[in-house]
Amino acid sequence: MYNDSEIQEWIQKHGAVSSFTFIIYGEIKAKDIDTITHGLIFQLREKLNSGEMIVLYDPINEDEARAWNVYQGTSLAFIIAKDTIHLEDEIKEIVLHGLEFLRFKAKYLGSTSSDSNV
Repeated sequence: MYNDSEIQEWIQKHGAVSSFTFIIYGEIKAKDIDTITHGLIFQLREKLNSGEMIVLYDPINEDEARAWNVYQGTSLAFIIAKDTIHLEDEIKEIVLHGLEFLRFKAKYLGSTSSDSNV
C-alpha cells in the first residue's frame, strides 16, 4: 500500500491499517488540517479502537495532477491503525463537512486497507 517505512511498521505492529484519501482544490495550511483532524478524532473517539493516526498532506503539482487525472491542489490522507474501513462513510462525511466549513472545495478519492498477512 505505502512505501513509507513508518506505515510499513504500523502494518506489522497493528496487523492492519486503513487509509482515507481526499483531494483539496487549493493550498491548505497546517492549522486547517489540525482543525479537521481534531474534529474527526472528537466525533469518532468512541468508535476508534486505537487513537493512533497519521495524517499526510502534500501539494499536487501540474504533472502529478495529469498523472492522477485530478486537478492541482493538495492530497490529504488519514491513515488509521487497525481495520476501520467500516467507518468510511462517517469519516468521509466528517472530513468533507469540515473542509466545506473552512471554505475548501474537496473530493473524496476513496479508501484502502492493508494488512500484514501474518
